[in-house]
Amino acid sequence: MESISLVNICKTYGQHNEKVKVNALRSITLTLETNRIYAIMGHSGSGKSTLMHILGLLDRPTSGRYFLNGRDVAKLSGNESARIRNREIGFVFQSYNLLPRYTVYKNVEMPLTYSNVAGADRKKRIARLLEQVGLDKRVHHKPNELSGGERQRVAIARALINNPTVILADEPTGNLDTKTEKEIMALISELKDETRTIVIVTHEMEIAEYADTVIRIRDGEVWE
Repeated sequence: MESISLVNICKTYGQHNEKVKVNALRSITLTLETNRIYAIMGHSGSGKSTLMHILGLLDRPTSGRYFLNGRDVAKLSGNESARIRNREIGFVFQSYNLLPRYTVYKNVEMPLTYSNVAGADRKKRIARLLEQVGLDKRVHHKPNELSGGERQRVAIARALINNPTVILADEPTGNLDTKTEKEIMALISELKDETRTIVIVTHEMEIAEYADTVIRIRDGEVWE
């Protein structure tokens, strides 16, 4: 089932009165389906990070249409984008982006801050996810007491807490050793199901091999 559709997405940096403009994305048209893992690959400056930011509603395209679960979200206001982002999209970053003063439990709970999930349900949901990622014994630890792999598992649990339909992983194993990289990618692969689309930005073929489809970006365009 289709979850994401991009139609002629362009992104240009630089104002109308500026002489220098950068065309980061040029007429990107893509369809991404549920129950599939996509790898976005490209050299530095290719536009892959810009594409990830637009997919994650962290940036707006200059032109084009972006349909997320059937709704055109390309031109939503900041508040509307934030609501949909919190509900529909889970992020996993290379640097984990955990709050250092918070425990594992509190870090996973963060996306629920603006939700209506009751306390008892929160506890059950967090406990289930931490067990799923193998951290049920580390609930009260803080990030500096965890290994890199454990921190990324916390980030994955946090990304899943609102049961999003899209998971965006930006170089999710970039800070990990080879053994831990394989463990994290195996875990991400297990997240694929009929309700979810997974998109991984990577420059490593070893990571792209976990994907069902590889999308190559070059000079802001999709290359077949």
